[in-house]
Amino acid sequence: MTREDIFRVTDLGTSGRLEWAADLSLAFADDPNVEQRFNALTPTITANGVAVSVGGGTTFLDRELFYSIGVGLLDRETGVLRSFAEGREESIAVTSVAADGGLYTAASPVRRVSTRALFPDRTAPITGGISRYRPVRNDLLVRDAVCAAQARAAASTEPSAAVDARHVDTLLAQAEGAVARALGDGDLSPESAEALGTGLSTIRAELGAATLDASATALDGLCQRLARGCD
Repeated sequence: MTREDIFRVTDLGTSGRLEWAADLSLAFADDPNVEQRFNALTPTITANGVAVSVGGGTTFLDRELFYSIGVGLLDRETGVLRSFAEGREESIAVTSVAADGGLYTAASPVRRVSTRALFPDRTAPITGGISRYRPVRNDLLVRDAVCAAQARAAASTEPSAAVDARHVDTLLAQAEGAVARALGDGDLSPESAEALGTGLSTIRAELGAATLDASATALDGLCQRLARGCD
C-alpha cells in the first residue's frame, strides 16, 4: 500500500513478486468531476476480499484532493473492485467490519477540508460522525461467507487446524444471521432459507479441528449451490 495505490505482493524470501495493483476505476464511474481515484485508508483484509476506502478527486501540487469518498471490496486474486458504494465523509482512522458484513468508518476529513476550501463547487459539505455501510443483498453475503469458510477449511493444515475451525465457525455464524435477514428482505424463499439453515447448523454441530476435511466437502456443495443461485 502507498498513499495513492494498493498492491498485492508475494514474499519469495529474498525477493518479492508484484501480483497486482488495485483497479479502482469502478469507483465514481458516473461522476464527471472525478479525474483520479486514490487509496484513502489502510485496507482491511477480509475473508472474501479486501475492504478499501477510495477517494475521488484530482491532484494539486502533488497532493491528492478528495471531492468524494466511498468504500469498496477488492477481489483478492485480481485487485479489481467487486463492489463500491459512495459515502459521506473520509476517514484517517480504520475500516471496521461488523459481524453483519457492514463497514464502519469514523469521519476525520483532514484532506477534504482543504479540497472544500479550494474547490467548494465540486466538494460536498464537510460532515462528522460515523458512517455505516450496510449489506443490502444478504443472500450474497451468505454465499460469500459460506464459500470463504469452504476455502479456509479446505486449505487447513495440522498446525493451524484448531484456529481454522474457529474461523470457519465464525463465518458460518455470520452466514446463519444473513440467511434470516435475506429471508426477511425477500431475497431468499422460505424453502431455501430453511434448507440453508439446516445445512449450516448441521455443519457447525459437527465442526472441529479433526473434521475440517468433511466440513470442507459439505461446504463445497453449499457453496456451489449458492453460486448458482438458491432459487
